[in-house]
Amino acid sequence: MIRREHDRQVRRWMPHITLLYPFRPRSQFEVVASELRAACAAIEPFEVRLEEFREFRHGRDGYTIWLALEPREALVRLQAALQSAVPDCDDTARHAEGFTPHLSVGQVRGR
Repeated sequence: MIRREHDRQVRRWMPHITLLYPFRPRSQFEVVASELRAACAAIEPFEVRLEEFREFRHGRDGYTIWLALEPREALVRLQAALQSAVPDCDDTARHAEGFTPHLSVGQVRGR
């Protein structure tokens, strides 16, 4: 319901956690999938909980509303392992705070 009302990309993207960006071309999928599979082999399975709503501020009055994910540290380790396999897909980790595990639910103007 929240995404339907507030996420301008609701029809384009299913709910997701972006671990790597940019994406590789389809022509590289088989090679990259193998590398990502190997990177994941060292990661123990874990459950993810949606903890609380937070926001990213964009410009003066724009916000992306998102759900914080726990366990944060496990998701950060997963993202780092995946990025080590494809180091050029590092946009999600280029922010001042590094990678922030999140599930976007919408965009709004004003707090």
